[in-house]
Amino acid sequence: MYSGIGPRQRGYRVEEQEDFPIGHWGRFQSAETESAYESAGLAPDLKRARFLLWLMSFAVLLFFRQDYVLFGYSTGLYVGAGLRLAFLACCGLALLRFRRPITTHVLENWMVMCCLFLAVQMLFGYASRPLEKMSHALNVLAILALAMMIPIRFSYQVIGSAAFAAVTFLVLLSKRPDPFTAFSVFFVTVLSVAFGVITAASMHRVQRQRFAAHQSEIELRQSLESATAEIKTLRGMLPICAACKKIRQDDGIWRQIEAYLQEHTEAQFSHGICPDCRERLYPEFIPRKKT
Repeated sequence: MYSGIGPRQRGYRVEEQEDFPIGHWGRFQSAETESAYESAGLAPDLKRARFLLWLMSFAVLLFFRQDYVLFGYSTGLYVGAGLRLAFLACCGLALLRFRRPITTHVLENWMVMCCLFLAVQMLFGYASRPLEKMSHALNVLAILALAMMIPIRFSYQVIGSAAFAAVTFLVLLSKRPDPFTAFSVFFVTVLSVAFGVITAASMHRVQRQRFAAHQSEIELRQSLESATAEIKTLRGMLPICAACKKIRQDDGIWRQIEAYLQEHTEAQFSHGICPDCRERLYPEFIPRKKT
């Protein structure tokens, strides 16, 4: 996501940009602005996606030995290994695809696909273990990561984390846990979903507000530069003739002051005659004062 810092921040609070309204799902209401935001944030999103894919692939490899200890050479081991290999293959294809130019939409589709493979193999491992060995903490970590770290749109984060939490809790209930365990897992799961969703919503809004502030700054700077380019000013010493009032240019040519000022400023001239010159040059046209 975009991480530029705009001018309209006060401490850690970024003011809402009236020219760039943001909808309820954390996206700009203007499709053009949203597209510009996604293009600006594609590079950091791609970098984060690569890091997460490598990290998740390494973590999945560590569970092969745990599957062998739990299942031995049985059907559970082969099914689990097949799901994990499918996830690793999906991650590998995604990393290969990310080596070529992509769009935000393509990046999002690949990350959603990898998350689905990861969720399926995690749910299998969660459901195939006895109640005392079910990894509730790992599920909470997966919910938080899906809600806050995966570079996908906010609506996908909400739906994905809520659906994963609901399915894991149903799997837990199918094993008939005691009421205290069921309530504890339910409370922690709901809390993790709520925390992840609220944090993700804040992150999406703040990042877009920063982008909007940056865009406003660029537009303002362009307006100022355009206005400055239209203003012509004269500075320094101007050599002027004491008699005819012509101005000497840098190339040594003397020009009428009107022509020089029109070339170097935005001034335009309309000729007239002042009272002193009229009295000196055309005294016959001046009405005589009555005595």
